[in-house]
Formats: sequence, structure tokens, C-alpha cells
Amino acid sequence: MNLFIFQKTQVLVLLTCCIIFNATSQFDYSFIGFVKAEEIGIVPYKITFSTDADDSLFGQSHFDFNGKNSTSSEIKGKISSRGKQISFIETLNISSQSNSESSDFCFLRLESVKINNKKDNSVISGDFTSSFTDNTPCINGKIYLVSENFINLIEEKINSQDSLKAQQQIAQQLLSNVKKNTVTLENQERIEINTQGSVELYVYDKHSEDGDRITILLNGEVLERDLTLKNDKKKYLINCKSEKCNIKILALNEGEFPPNTVEIEIKDNKYTTPITGQLNKGEALYIDLLPK
Repeated sequence: MNLFIFQKTQVLVLLTCCIIFNATSQFDYSFIGFVKAEEIGIVPYKITFSTDADDSLFGQSHFDFNGKNSTSSEIKGKISSRGKQISFIETLNISSQSNSESSDFCFLRLESVKINNKKDNSVISGDFTSSFTDNTPCINGKIYLVSENFINLIEEKINSQDSLKAQQQIAQQLLSNVKKNTVTLENQERIEINTQGSVELYVYDKHSEDGDRITILLNGEVLERDLTLKNDKKKYLINCKSEKCNIKILALNEGEFPPNTVEIEIKDNKYTTPITGQLNKGEALYIDLLPK
């Protein structure tokens, strides 16, 4: 895994890339999504693998696929007997378009990460660690992958609608339907969301009410000043007439139980996009709305 800087990459674009990358594999299983860490932002990531009789897995990982630093690595690991947990480590690089020295590469590791098996798809979601070739620690972060068979359900739509707009619409649907474990944004991170029709913004605290306070700005103007978050959702109607509307969520404190955790929902005529903000005092996150 080549850890170049990929700050502020939009999740919507990543999911579009995931769909475009969907290809026949020599392995039995395939999961597509992204990895996220403070040092690299959000980067596309895919694993393909097969298993043998003792539930050992072997296959490949693909970091920043379709990107200028695309890197493929060998992976080895284990699937639990009931298919509810996965562990693997990147062991060596197979190919890379990066110009980095071999000593600059980190190798990702998952330890007993949960696999959520649902009706139409399976989701791998949890923490990862990584290390350099000399085994010194590299970075830690989050991983979120969905099974490729779920993407296959919408692949026919892409084949019949070749425009980028059609691909983005399908990616937005994937984002809405799959991301039950919400997008998490931290300080200075940004997400871009395509919207249709009227837009509703909801903010709330889904955990214990601990006095988290925020200020909300829309295109630089204060929409709500010094709001104390409650379990009940606070609703705002967003009238976005320009090509892009920017929502800024600013943390005024960290409440009784740091950090300041704000739950956000962006709802338009078709989709709801859930977001979790994790901010320290004075930090901010950004949401860009792109009306169609």
C-alpha cells in the first residue's frame, strides 16, 4: 500500500470508481470500497481472494486502483469458520505505478475484522494497522468494503447508461443504500453530495446528550449559532440555488465526553446521506451540495 497524500477525496467519486473498476477476477471473492486515515484521507481499495479447506485465504489487494499510484499486493490471511470475521496482511507488492522507494511502502493488516452478512451484500468494516518492510509501525485507520456481487446488481444499469452522470447517480444510490455505517468526517475533511430537488439538513446527538455545541454556516453565512445538540433531530431547509452550496459545521466545545460528535443527515427527494462528525473544539467539517 503506497501511502501518498490523497486529502479530501470525495466518497461519491470513490464509489463511482469502484463501480467502473468492477471486473472479472481469478479469485472467488471480491470486495470494493476504501481505506481512510488521517495521513492519506480516503483512498479506493479492493481485495480479491479465494479460500482453501482450512479457511485460509490468499489473493490480492489493490490500493488506489485506477489512480496514478495504483499498487497491487499479495495478501494472506484467514476467514472464520462461519464467515463472520476476516484477518489478512499484505505480504509483498506485485506491481505499482508509484515512483516511491520500496522502503516507503506500508503493508496493511486486518485482525479479526467483522463481516456483516446481509441479504444482498456483505460488508467488511473496521480498523486496520500497517507497517513498513522492517516491521516498524506505519499508519492506522478505517476500512470499509462491500461485496462485488452487490455492485453487480447495478452493473447492468451502467452498461446501458454510459454517461458519467448516470454513473454518478448509481454511485449516489450505492452510497445511500450501503453506508449504514455512516461516513465519518474529522477536522477539515469534506464530502461532496449530488442532490435533487429540495434538501433537508438534520443535526443531532445520537448518544447521551453531553452538551456538544456547534455553529452551522451555509455559504459563509450563519444558519444556526451556538446550537446545543439533542437526541431529537433539528431540521433545516436548504435552498441551494447556486452550482454548489457549502455547509460548514464548527465545533464550539467537546461536551462532557470528548470529542464533539455530531450526527448529520442530508436528505433530498430521493436519498438520505448519513454523516458522523468527530471534532475537537474549534475544528470544522465541510459538506458540499451539488444540485442537479
